Amino acid sequence: GAEQPKQEDAEHKMGLHAMRHALILPEIPEGADFVLDLGCAGGRLSREIAKAHPGTTVIGIDAAVRQGGYAPGPKNLTLKKGNILYPDIERVPDVVILTEVIEHLDAPDRTEILRLVAGRLRPARIIITVPNVAYNPRMGLDGYRHKDHRIEYTQELFQTEVAGQLAGFYTARHVPVRPDEVGLDPVILYVFDRRAPVAGTPA
Repeated sequence: GAEQPKQEDAEHKMGLHAMRHALILPEIPEGADFVLDLGCAGGRLSREIAKAHPGTTVIGIDAAVRQGGYAPGPKNLTLKKGNILYPDIERVPDVVILTEVIEHLDAPDRTEILRLVAGRLRPARIIITVPNVAYNPRMGLDGYRHKDHRIEYTQELFQTEVAGQLAGFYTARHVPVRPDEVGLDPVILYVFDRRAPVAGTPA
């Protein structure tokens, strides 16, 4: 547990939360009807999206959401306490966001969350960020960034495990996150857009 403050401090000093959010916000399409932020933690990103897109319904779901524990947010924002593997969602989102989420899950649940999003929720766009483990030594770390991470990714592992599982349904676009002088991103950020259905096959 002694490493946790050091690791959180390293991310905080680099401003990684703000950096991620600044890159995710422009990827929310104008006119999106419904954005679902799975694993929203305290809902900071969900609030930013709701403020920037007042005509968009934004729902954030996380086991850590405290009901009634936040200052009033935009009217188009709902934060719900729940299990992200079993979201209580009744309509198809335009965008699903998984930012710094899947590294907290064990391997079967990582597979399941991607299956849920791509196969059941089927949004037009998925936005995923994970820590880039190759960058950790530059943050003064010799292990994972947080003690509860089950995995941290290299670009190659992300391509195999995450992008590979989505490839049949989505095209992938890498978004650089302030790469350093040798091209290392502190965060791996990808935007996945749903492929158009092939004629004669189910959408």
